[in-house]
Amino acid sequence: MTPQKISIHHSDSNDGPDLQWGGIRKWHMGIPPNGPRDGPYRDIGYHAGIELIKDHYEILIGRPWNQNGAHTLDHNWQALGLCLVGDFTLVQPPDAQLRLAAKFVRFWMELYGIPITQVYRHKDLNPGLTECPGQAFPWDAFIQLCGGA
Repeated sequence: MTPQKISIHHSDSNDGPDLQWGGIRKWHMGIPPNGPRDGPYRDIGYHAGIELIKDHYEILIGRPWNQNGAHTLDHNWQALGLCLVGDFTLVQPPDAQLRLAAKFVRFWMELYGIPITQVYRHKDLNPGLTECPGQAFPWDAFIQLCGGA
């Protein structure tokens, strides 16, 4: 895969004191009904995630960046998937998590020459299928943090 887009997700789960990334990986690799409808996947579907570990946010590696993801229908062959652990349906992500996500997206943009116009919410690439990364995700502010106009 040669990344041409970045797709932003939320895990739609709580980001508690325990590490959630391994649980997400296990769920992605599970057989339905204990995993995704179109699973099981051979690994976690996202290329990276951002999660609260004890008292600070960490970037966690998922799939190798040169492999197709399993996160955005019809775009996995060209889109890197970044998942912010948390549920942003009703509440915004914490500022520290949002800033680290934007910093990481800028890194991917620079590394692969991806323009800001190719950074999407999951719901933008799969309209009607999902509300991911949640209605409370501050998209305009996030794009500004990523270096957008």
